[in-house]
Amino acid sequence: MLNLVHSDKCLRETVLSYFGERCKEKPQACCSTCGLKEMEWLTEKTNKKNMSVKVTWDDRITNLLG
Repeated sequence: MLNLVHSDKCLRETVLSYFGERCKEKPQACCSTCGLKEMEWLTEKTNKKNMSVKVTWDDRITNLLG
C-alpha cells in the first residue's frame, strides 16, 4: 500500500494491474498522479450551468477506476 501511495506511476494503472487487468480507455487526468484534482471526482457536473452534486462513494470509485 505504501508503494502505491508514494509511487509516481498512474494509480489507476497500478491498481488495475494488481488485479491482472488493463486500462482500456484512460482519461487524461485519471488520478492524483496524472493531474486529477480532488474536487473533480468528489462532484459531478449535472447540467450546462456547471451545477455540482455530491456523488456516492461507489460512484466515485467507478469514476476513478472506470
